[in-house]
Amino acid sequence: MSLQVTAVTIRDVLGARTFSMEPGGRLTILSGSNGSGKSTTLKAVQAALGRGNLMTLARVDPDGADVQPEAVVVLEGPGEAYRIERKGDKLRVRQRVGDSAAYEDVKSPQTFLASLLDTEAANPVALLTAPEKALVRLLLGHR
Repeated sequence: MSLQVTAVTIRDVLGARTFSMEPGGRLTILSGSNGSGKSTTLKAVQAALGRGNLMTLARVDPDGADVQPEAVVVLEGPGEAYRIERKGDKLRVRQRVGDSAAYEDVKSPQTFLASLLDTEAANPVALLTAPEKALVRLLLGHR
């Protein structure tokens, strides 16, 4: 299964009220000055695709209002598309139905994501700080 991230939307995560992007091609570079939201975007995507609870990344509202952080990641590949929606601690994964614009819920969304991604190997900090034995396991894909 060869999927690419084609859209990311985050709301009320860390310092970001709202942010959207549509990455293009095989490589997307996030750049900007300190405090512009690069790490926020990556943390939100990582939480959406992993076993995360976005409530730990909730933006603090200056008026004290409760906020419900949300991350939406769209993955597309040849003949398939998935929409991963994480709002607070709730996860929903939907799969596009054929060539239509309709989506249906994926059963066992966390199990589906775990089969799709190796979130440990996708975490650059974990990769860089892993002990030698763990690094070999990560790089070779052994569990």
